[in-house]
Amino acid sequence: MTKKVFSSDLEDWLNSDTKKTFDSFNEVFAEGSFAVFIILLLAIPALPLPTGGISHVFEIIAML
Repeated sequence: MTKKVFSSDLEDWLNSDTKKTFDSFNEVFAEGSFAVFIILLLAIPALPLPTGGISHVFEIIAML
């Protein structure tokens, strides 16, 4: 059985002519899109930069 690699799927989606929206991302990656959105939401607060409190907004969205 061949495993699909997320990075190659992401590269194919980015190089395609479709609109780059959350909906089209969700259509391509199905269940994996939820994990990617959570990682992106939590990556900003993990940066060692002063964000002026905006990181708490991303944390609350990820928590909900």
